[in-house]
Amino acid sequence: MKIKVLGTGCPKCKKLYAEAERAIAASGQPAALEKVEKIDDIMKYGVMMTPALVIDDEVKASGRIPASAEIVTWITTAAAKGIAILALLACASALTACKDVPENTNAAIAQPSSEPGPQVASAPADAAPDKVVVHYFHFTRRCPTCLGIQATIEKTIQERFKTETASGALTFQAVNLDLPENTHFAKDYNLGFSAMVVVAKQGETRLKWENCDKVWELGHDEPALTDYAEKRIRAYLDMLKKS
Repeated sequence: MKIKVLGTGCPKCKKLYAEAERAIAASGQPAALEKVEKIDDIMKYGVMMTPALVIDDEVKASGRIPASAEIVTWITTAAAKGIAILALLACASALTACKDVPENTNAAIAQPSSEPGPQVASAPADAAPDKVVVHYFHFTRRCPTCLGIQATIEKTIQERFKTETASGALTFQAVNLDLPENTHFAKDYNLGFSAMVVVAKQGETRLKWENCDKVWELGHDEPALTDYAEKRIRAYLDMLKKS
């Protein structure tokens, strides 16, 4: 049995990991416990909040810390399910032992994906940006790490881009993806998780945008996150100077 704790290393993630350790010991079941901290790996499970708990690739909890007793129940159920599956496979093997069964028949499983890095929108070739917008997309239920990332991005803009914000060349927008009027952004920017997206615009037309996916990897390192956010924002502001 494989048990995974999804999270970027926040205190709640560590607490869930400890609860999972206690649950495994209490259940008496053999299980491998693993931390999944990279944002790209977390996104593959489709969770919107961390910490999250996954047992045999099934998400059991997200955005909360279940008690060890609850986790024991999930472990016991998963173990029983595993025994039943093995029994069925044994029967199937016996029934088909004399038949020709093609090899390599396992179908590939498609995983959700994101598209970090600069993306170019459909626009006239001679279109030049006249402003840059920094979005921080999030959901209604938020963890401390998500709130901290947004606070650091806002602080970076306020302290390092005073001239650009005063002139209107740079604006910041926090966007709740759970609101009906904002759900289209998830498709527009290929979002599966809270994210910082920098957009170069001409009027209201998007010319180029980038999902700055490393903000979660740097979520617990404010100086590094500040420098990263500044670098990505400045790269887009430089486009205005060239236009």
